[in-house]
Amino acid sequence: VLRGDFECVSMRDLSEVVNEPFTQDGFCAVPISTLPERLRRQAKPLAAGTELLQVQLKRHGDGAEAPEHAYYLIASETRSLLHLTGKNAHLFEVLRAHSRFHHADRHLATHVAQLWRKEEGFVLVNAHPAFKDTLALAGIMNEPPPREAPSMKMLLGYTRFLPDDHELMRKHGLRQADGAASAWKKCVVPPVGYEHDSNLSERMSLYGSTRKSYSKRTELTADYGIGYARDYHAGKRQGRRRMYPLPAENIPAEARIRAKFPELPGWFNLQ
Repeated sequence: VLRGDFECVSMRDLSEVVNEPFTQDGFCAVPISTLPERLRRQAKPLAAGTELLQVQLKRHGDGAEAPEHAYYLIASETRSLLHLTGKNAHLFEVLRAHSRFHHADRHLATHVAQLWRKEEGFVLVNAHPAFKDTLALAGIMNEPPPREAPSMKMLLGYTRFLPDDHELMRKHGLRQADGAASAWKKCVVPPVGYEHDSNLSERMSLYGSTRKSYSKRTELTADYGIGYARDYHAGKRQGRRRMYPLPAENIPAEARIRAKFPELPGWFNLQ
């Protein structure tokens, strides 16, 4: 739950796909039929408006064809147990924000990258739309389709601003755009120990090109690596099928017509 890997549903929603009453067992919602006989007679069905958290059941060692399965938590009980009430109530709203941005299968944890920077230690880069500060937002590009190579590679390094009179700029006949120098000084943080007007950036995550040129139809993609948990096949990576059905995406026509950053349908995919 603290990773945001859940979907909010009501008992009414659940009853449309599971034709039997549920009751509360601790902080879980369970089918009355699964209780011992002596407890079934006194079990009280949950009200239709009871809010539940649908959480995927993950079993180590299951293959790609693992059965779809989930368990259900009573939302109010879970929030209390995890101290996500009172002054921390807003944290729960962040964890569940993916439901309001059209993607039930992309939550807080799926769009977090952890980096270690020499200048400042561990840093979390998050592309979840709940973080709408454009200065702190860093989108993570898609992985390539199955059996296709990525068109970019992820790097960790420094960047340098080259003025127009630099030998590399003169060699290739390049010039910086108007205002580029002032934008660099205003927005780019130098490494620790360097002056603020340094032409060198702090250490950061970068996307590097792997080709000499790209056509306008080429999608920019990168490989997330072997440690990324994916439920789709990408490049040379094999995904694991999701173990329970997800709510269908619902992108209103109005959102498609009047999309405005950061309220983009499909998050950052303009199409």
